[in-house]
Amino acid sequence: MGKYILAAILIFGCTLSIAQGRSVSVDYQKIKRDGIVNEIPFNDKITAAAIEDTFQKLGYKGKESKGFVVYKGVMLPVLGKQSYDLYFSIDKKSKKDKDASFVWLLISRDFDNFMSESTASELMGNAKIYMDSLRNIVARYDLEQQIIEQEDLVKKNEKKLLSIIDNGEGYEKEKKKLEDKIEANKKAGKKQESDVDIQKQVLETLKGKRKL
Repeated sequence: MGKYILAAILIFGCTLSIAQGRSVSVDYQKIKRDGIVNEIPFNDKITAAAIEDTFQKLGYKGKESKGFVVYKGVMLPVLGKQSYDLYFSIDKKSKKDKDASFVWLLISRDFDNFMSESTASELMGNAKIYMDSLRNIVARYDLEQQIIEQEDLVKKNEKKLLSIIDNGEGYEKEKKKLEDKIEANKKAGKKQESDVDIQKQVLETLKGKRKL
């Protein structure tokens, strides 16, 4: 697990040098929309979980819509003072490269009023900045998840260690009881041996009287 945490830290430190967000045309409800795509150096499940966690902490809940997760009425300082509906779609980069993913973002104001480069160039530029920062957001989330997993692993192993120690103490007590039983058995054996000798002597005495 330690090597994975180290890898996450290295990725976190190098994300600024990875490909930046770019404008693309995205199909939504059978219509071409202006959107932004960025490559994230984490698998699609981690990326999706990081985005969901981020918006939940901000008080927003996503809803599935035509292959996108939509967050309504979102206010992000990086996008400006207005609130927007953010549409995220996340998928693995390729079948061969499952440790990277693509994130697509569409932005609308109110219902079906999607922003574009031609109508909101400043907003779309800010959205690219946000998409670039998303890599660091996912990196931090992934690192925290690994820390949580490692903490759980430590707790489980500590619990197992305590169980082993308890068992050992129990075995020591059982050993002491067994040793006491063995010692008592030896004493009983010696006493019984002495009793047998006495009874034999009595028997020999009685037999000796036959000759009289």
